[in-house]
Amino acid sequence: MPDQDKFVTCFKEVIGEEGDYVNDPRDPGGETKFGIAKRYNPNVDIKALTLEQAREIYRTKYWDPAQCDLLPLAAASVYFDAVVNMGQDTAVRLMQTALGETSDGVIGPRTRGAMRRRGKDPELIVNFQAERGIYYAGRGHFEIYGRGWLRRVIRGAMEAARIEADGEVAA
Repeated sequence: MPDQDKFVTCFKEVIGEEGDYVNDPRDPGGETKFGIAKRYNPNVDIKALTLEQAREIYRTKYWDPAQCDLLPLAAASVYFDAVVNMGQDTAVRLMQTALGETSDGVIGPRTRGAMRRRGKDPELIVNFQAERGIYYAGRGHFEIYGRGWLRRVIRGAMEAARIEADGEVAA
């Protein structure tokens, strides 16, 4: 599947998880729209953000730097969702753990090779989503957001299974 199609499919999945404009004082990200948080994007007018602008931010600040294109669609979908929801460093570390690699947060040659070699292994998705759940359970805001985070992990695993069953055809 061409990388652009893979990105578009994964973007649609993430947008389905992220909401419209919110400014929950309990949320460490602060003011947020389409999952784009002011805290991490201080130069973005969050209230005026369009879906097209959000797509470009996701492509340039999340998808490309996290090298999501190294993975087949099913694994890329859960990995990209984690990059968006947890931040790249955390998502990379969890992916490295799921791959059985050293968890250093660096997408170097070993991690890239492991992503290419093990990307189609369904156990990778199971292991990665389990690592996400464990990470979330240890977060300070788990009492407030935990059920939603865990639902997101489960929905992601279900979507990855659907993608696998459909032979990785983009939606």
